[in-house]
Amino acid sequence: MNGEVRDVVVPDRIDGDVTKAVLCQNVVGTQSAVMVRTDLAKETPFDERFKRWADLEWYVSLSTKCDFEPVREPLVTYEYDAHNRISDNYDNLLESYRLFVEKYRGLAAEYGPLFERKMLGWTAYRVGAASINDRNYGVARRFFLKAVQHYPLEPKFHLYAAVTLGGRATHRLAQAANRLVARTPVTE
Repeated sequence: MNGEVRDVVVPDRIDGDVTKAVLCQNVVGTQSAVMVRTDLAKETPFDERFKRWADLEWYVSLSTKCDFEPVREPLVTYEYDAHNRISDNYDNLLESYRLFVEKYRGLAAEYGPLFERKMLGWTAYRVGAASINDRNYGVARRFFLKAVQHYPLEPKFHLYAAVTLGGRATHRLAQAANRLVARTPVTE
């Protein structure tokens, strides 16, 4: 990023009991900006089995013990292009997926069968998203279709599954369309 800040993104206000939200998506953000009381941090150790999604797994675990309160101003600069991060290790992705489902499917089921399916869909979607970013279109397609199968009510799952059908060609076409839409001014 060369010291340049391109966008400041403050997530939608998520606070209080965030367990349902974090079972599906990381609505908290990077761990670099999270402040936790010492006593809670000590009683909520990281599950070292998670080589990927460790932050999300910890947020779910922590959310069952306390409420969350957001800080509205940006606290850190996060460089998305950085390499050699733990999330770059694709070999651990499927194991973390399996562990997450195994560990939290029961908790999701406590919110009802539809929510359990929603959590399973979002978990599969995360594998698909990591795979499409790595240009592993076959794995991405398989997990986006699995996301649709688990929770067909989420339009995003259908869109991403469609984008992977033609592999690199449809992915590049979708990226070009996205850039075009982003540049087009909205008129009333």
